[in-house]
Amino acid sequence: MGISAAAAAAPFLLLVALLLLLPSPAAAFSFTYNFTTADTAPSGIAFQGDAFFNKFIRLTRDERIGPITSSAGRAFFSRPVPLCDPVSRRRASFSTAFSFSIAAPDPSAASGDGLAFFLSPFPSVLPNSSAGGLLGLFNSSSRGGAAAAHPRPLVAVEFDTYKNEWDPSDDHVGVDLGGIVSAATVDWPTSMKDGRRAHARVAYDGQAKNLTVALSYGDAAAAAALTDPVLWYAVDLMEYLPDAVAVGFSAATGEAAELHQVLYWEFTSSIDTKEETVILWVVLGLCGLLLVLVAAGVLWFVSQWRKAGELADGDIDDEMGYDELADEEFFVESGPRRFRKAGELADGDIFDEMGYDELADEEFFVESGPRRFRYSDLAAATKNFSDERKLGQGGFGAVYRGFLKELGLAVAIKRVSKGSTQGRKEYAAEVRIISQLRHRHLVRLVGWCHEHRGDFLLVYELMPNGSVDRHLYGGGGGSKKAGGAAPPLSWPMRYNVALGLASALLYLHEECPQCVVHRDIKPSNVMLDATFSAKLGDFGLAKLVEHGSQPHTTVLAGTLGYLAPECVITGRASRESDVYSFGVVALEIACGRRPAELDEEDPSKARLVPWVWELYGKRAILEAAD
Repeated sequence: MGISAAAAAAPFLLLVALLLLLPSPAAAFSFTYNFTTADTAPSGIAFQGDAFFNKFIRLTRDERIGPITSSAGRAFFSRPVPLCDPVSRRRASFSTAFSFSIAAPDPSAASGDGLAFFLSPFPSVLPNSSAGGLLGLFNSSSRGGAAAAHPRPLVAVEFDTYKNEWDPSDDHVGVDLGGIVSAATVDWPTSMKDGRRAHARVAYDGQAKNLTVALSYGDAAAAAALTDPVLWYAVDLMEYLPDAVAVGFSAATGEAAELHQVLYWEFTSSIDTKEETVILWVVLGLCGLLLVLVAAGVLWFVSQWRKAGELADGDIDDEMGYDELADEEFFVESGPRRFRKAGELADGDIFDEMGYDELADEEFFVESGPRRFRYSDLAAATKNFSDERKLGQGGFGAVYRGFLKELGLAVAIKRVSKGSTQGRKEYAAEVRIISQLRHRHLVRLVGWCHEHRGDFLLVYELMPNGSVDRHLYGGGGGSKKAGGAAPPLSWPMRYNVALGLASALLYLHEECPQCVVHRDIKPSNVMLDATFSAKLGDFGLAKLVEHGSQPHTTVLAGTLGYLAPECVITGRASRESDVYSFGVVALEIACGRRPAELDEEDPSKARLVPWVWELYGKRAILEAAD
């Protein structure tokens, strides 16, 4: 008996056909222009009205080609940009960053009117009579704004420099929806028309339907620091715009004059396709199931004798109550316990009879992973947790120095405070996560114990030189009694500490079977071994995340000063938030300052990150060095 080749191939052909029928995910759309490096007008940029290119984009006339009053011009990308998927109707999310300059030819005279980033139907059309306060966006008949009966299909972010009757002030940022009367504005505290280079970022979240605007002045450091929006507004852009739009810049002058220049522009957009991805995997799963069923049928018809043998094996497994998945789970949860049984056998003379020496036993222990300890062994190792063995006190318990005679190993034993619910949760997370990890820059978990009246004990390899923070700010070293002096770290040591911590994060984020998000990276959790090599510890707040998955919202956890801003706002910890924390620690190592500390002599030093950014912007970064 058998099955034809055509029948066997049918599910494979079905799989290919279904994959071809699935909608393909929308590709990201992006472009970048540095106009200051171009000698001629770059391809892909179209000009309208008085706009032209001379070393960079000039949106209004300058003195060389005529009067600079009553001028209007636009420059826009010459291809339409998708704003919405025509099939799924999902909105695009986009982010655009650009640098511009507005300069008043005569600082003593009035100047105006400003420039704007806009989205409009493609291709862009410069309205007649749109100079002056209309910024080349609207004419006098369509200036009413979003509340008007028939708003124009245009959305803009304006950087306005002249107070017209509908404006709140001379210098302000505004969001225009269908008209020049802004739906939202924020006053800018300094002049926008003094010729300084401005850096702006406009971002739109298509799922949250939220538009944000960030603005700063200065050099490249200011451009890189565009993280805090100065203006945000909830809006569904599809209420004002078509599926594909023109994106670009517009500017105008009226009776007052000024020059408007765009120096740099980058733009990127994408449409979320997570639901299509889910559909794809569902279809793949169903097709895979179909393939399995067909393959099982082929085996049944072609290999009767093999089937009988497999059934016999299955009966034996059933009689023993064996289940592959259950066994795997038992191994994960109880693997260290199994090793404990082997260890108990080894407590006698078995290893001696087999020719094991102490070194071989230690190597066997390292390869086998953490183990369960008896409470009596840990109490003996720490002289019943005496104060003279205490290395330090944390939020959820104390840490003691101990020596395990059985293993010939110096250890640090963390004793979770009795009655601490959070401490117990962190204990469970630590055992579950760090017991699976092996890396030379992670503190090794030797074992654990929770057999004694609510005591939860974690056993680590001892770090003789304590934590990094004690070397930066003083305090006890690891092997010294708490309160003793810890030597400062030399610059080569600090460099190696930063490299070691970065190596540990790379392993956790990229090289583990599941991504491990630590969530509490700070100097007190970075330990130093006998050679001052850095080892990251304390995985009580860590989370396991599938590679490529989005972070989930959780209860805010971590230490203030090290939390990424988006973590505080959304509660979502991610690899990126870990990297932010690493950046703060790197600054601490270099500067010898905590993330936040009072400085009565110089209040600007109170917050480490802004202070370092400020020095970087002044090209005085070395002043921050410890």
